[in-house]
Formats: sequence, structure tokens, C-alpha cells
Amino acid sequence: TVTICAEEANVTATVIATNGPTYSVVVPTEISAADLLRTPETSYYQKDFTISVPEVLFLDGKQIDVRVYGDDGVFALKNADGSSWLPYEVFSKADAQKALQSGDVFATFTEVGEANGFIRIDQKNITQADTYTGTLRFSFSVSDIEE
Repeated sequence: TVTICAEEANVTATVIATNGPTYSVVVPTEISAADLLRTPETSYYQKDFTISVPEVLFLDGKQIDVRVYGDDGVFALKNADGSSWLPYEVFSKADAQKALQSGDVFATFTEVGEANGFIRIDQKNITQADTYTGTLRFSFSVSDIEE
């Protein structure tokens, strides 16, 4: 909003309006892996999740990059006293054969949409019965579309 006041004078004003990229990203508030059982052989538990972008304005040649990060750069859960770690993998369903590394791009958006992924835990890596927790973090940035 621009307010210009003048008393008995001519006033010239130039207003330049710019619109930067505006977007909304919705990430899961929790990904819960319940009922894990220790197994002697590889037995994967998989939990799906979705990231959505319900609103995009003024991207104009740019894209929204969504990256994933694990605690301290590692995808692992730890037990209550930190003495035991349970690794997990993160996948984008766009390339479900390749596990992502902490800091990798999970999805790229140029318009409204969704990206699906999953975490995968090999239950043979459970070393003791306990409650394991961790944080899967997401970051968002706008970059130029690479051609």
C-alpha cells in the first residue's frame, strides 16, 4: 500500500510491484513404524508418506526443491538412552530402487502436486527391544529450472 499526501502541489509517484515465488509445502507430522519385530534374516518394514504442494504462485522459470535430512546427517533411529541405533532408508517413489542420502533432493515441483516416498527399515538390524525415535527433516528452496 502506498499513501501519497500533498497540499496544493503536483505529485508524481512510481510504484514497482514485484512478486517473488510463493508456495506451500505439506509434510507429514509423524511417520510411525509400529510393530517392528527383530528377525535373524533381512525382513523389510516399509512405511509410505506423501509430501504435497497445494499452492504455487509466481515461480516463473523456477522450481521448488524438497530435500531430506537425517539426524546428524544419518538416517537412523536411536533408543531412549542412545546406546543402540536402528538405521533406516528413505526412498522417493519416483526412483524406488535408489535409497536417498541425507541432503539429497526428494522431489522437485514446478506446479501444484504430490510426491510419494517411503522409509524402509531392515528388522534384522534391531539389536534390542526398545523404543527407537529420530527425526526426518525436510528443507525447501527455490532454484532455477535446469535444462
